[in-house]
Amino acid sequence: MSNQPDRPETDSVQRALEAGETVLWIGQPGPADQGSHKKGRWIPGLGFILSGSKITYVLTNRRALKISESLWRRVEHVELRLLVGLEMDEVGTITLEELRSNWPNPGRYKRLSFERLPNAVQVFEQIQQARDAAQAGAEP
Repeated sequence: MSNQPDRPETDSVQRALEAGETVLWIGQPGPADQGSHKKGRWIPGLGFILSGSKITYVLTNRRALKISESLWRRVEHVELRLLVGLEMDEVGTITLEELRSNWPNPGRYKRLSFERLPNAVQVFEQIQQARDAAQAGAEP
């Protein structure tokens, strides 16, 4: 597994990283049906605004992250050391499942998906290796 991401890190990715994290891979969803990344929001005083959303997926030595940027920036993540589920479907979507062990939902599952990846098999293997290393307490 290479320690070099597929493309240069962006400011958005850098802001999402925690101290000591190393980026292993950065990607984006593959092509989808027209309008699948369009979201509308109701904003008081402005009405309903339709906006596109830029989605970036990041794999680090500790976490898998999904960074969504449209009108607002949202970062979702799962901890690799807490992964209890990892699946890939036929369209290249990888779903990671973390068992929450703390507040606010102990004993509940948290899911994160990397959707429609053109190189899903390679990314899946990188996630497996990073997960195994994180769960063993080692760096991938």
